[in-house]
Amino acid sequence: MSRRAVTRATGENELRVDFTLVMKGFEFEAVWAERHLFHIDAVEVPTARLLHIVESKQAAGRDKDKLFLATHLDALQQLLKPDDV
Repeated sequence: MSRRAVTRATGENELRVDFTLVMKGFEFEAVWAERHLFHIDAVEVPTARLLHIVESKQAAGRDKDKLFLATHLDALQQLLKPDDV
């Protein structure tokens, strides 16, 4: 994490979680201020909002991000309806 790269953790049942401190086009403090909190087994898990994640992937412009966005376009549009953001 000292280089602010992605850190991956794998837990029981092959659960994989990626942690990143850098999102293209955003400052950490701005994303943190609008974070979404999930509660999993009484553990609070802060995450970036989906809109921020999508915008960051668009800004990064990496091939793998373009593929992800194209592959999941319909689902993302449903999840990011204007009245839900």
